[in-house]
Amino acid sequence: MEEFMTISEEHQQDIAEYGRTIICIIDEQNSEKNRWSYSIGNSISENPTPELLCFFPHRHTVSWILNQLSDSLRLEEIKPLSPGEVVEVRGVLGDLKEFPLLLKYLTPDEQRYCWDNFTYRLNPDVPVIQVEIPDTAGYYSHEPGSPSQHVEGHTPERLAITKEPDRFIYNLWGAPENPVTVDALRDNLRYLVSIFLPRSDEQEQQTPATLQFLHYLAEREFDFEVVSYGEPNEATEQQTHHDVCVGMVQTLLNLKEALECLNTEDYTLSPFGADKEYERYWYGIKPTPEDLGQGQEHLYQQDDFTCNYDTAREFVEDLNWELIRYVLHQAYEDSLDAKKTTQYRIDWKMFNGVKLTEEEWDFSVSDFLSKKPKRFTVAWLNNKIKSLFSK
Repeated sequence: MEEFMTISEEHQQDIAEYGRTIICIIDEQNSEKNRWSYSIGNSISENPTPELLCFFPHRHTVSWILNQLSDSLRLEEIKPLSPGEVVEVRGVLGDLKEFPLLLKYLTPDEQRYCWDNFTYRLNPDVPVIQVEIPDTAGYYSHEPGSPSQHVEGHTPERLAITKEPDRFIYNLWGAPENPVTVDALRDNLRYLVSIFLPRSDEQEQQTPATLQFLHYLAEREFDFEVVSYGEPNEATEQQTHHDVCVGMVQTLLNLKEALECLNTEDYTLSPFGADKEYERYWYGIKPTPEDLGQGQEHLYQQDDFTCNYDTAREFVEDLNWELIRYVLHQAYEDSLDAKKTTQYRIDWKMFNGVKLTEEEWDFSVSDFLSKKPKRFTVAWLNNKIKSLFSK
């Protein structure tokens, strides 16, 4: 510990008790935020690992991340990095683990620069891994265009991690839960989309692009009956569908990744994707003469959401991302609850005049009886009918 005698006795005690301490340099303009933070103690543990440096401003988030990463390095859950290597750790932040982290093992020149300016309480020869945490829209501090500006410019330009990752790590601290059934996400999304359909002039109108996009996800991307992954058996096929759907929700909750996939021609969710004619129909983008020449004219005879967009760009610009993210998050959360998922599926079928199965009728009746009042009256029945129609 002799090399760390410049730190406080409290920090030395943390190192002795927990294996490390986190040094936080406070922002003079806002005492609630950090200018930068770094670990001390990893390099002198029984299994020495690099120290960690981060410029993310929010103290609780960065402290949690640096401690978690330090433990994963010590336990060898993360294979050692080499100087200059960039690793992307996917699925670690956010309610559905939709945000990744970037790790970079600093080169000797970068390490010296950091010791001169930021990590001066470390031994200058101690290796350092820089950690980049994105904002709540998925953008790193050097990336333009984020609607969340709270981390912009915090990482020094010289240390901005712009290199493509050399490797990826997935589910480092556990994967999100699977929905209770293979079609749970579809059923919940169908129901939630029906709630946002306008039923009166007073109800807030949602953009056709927003409704059509959510409708497309439910009826195409989340519908197990219309996809095929070529797996050898039904169980593996269902698990793959679970994984694909959860991954899609994670992507669309990360605004940066969602916009990238919608503006990339070879991505599944792109309006100019592989199934161009089919997707143009669902997205409501006007078909081109080339599309109609593919024998897909029948796809354009239905227009549930009265979309009328000339280009994919117009369509994307009219998306209400706040609503999309809210609905997808809610659909996923509800998909973990079997009872709620069953009720939503029944409600959607009743709204749309779809015949219920015998099991669904039994569930609906039992749910109805469990909620009836102690005294069954005509007035209560009239109110029940009014409440059903008010939906």
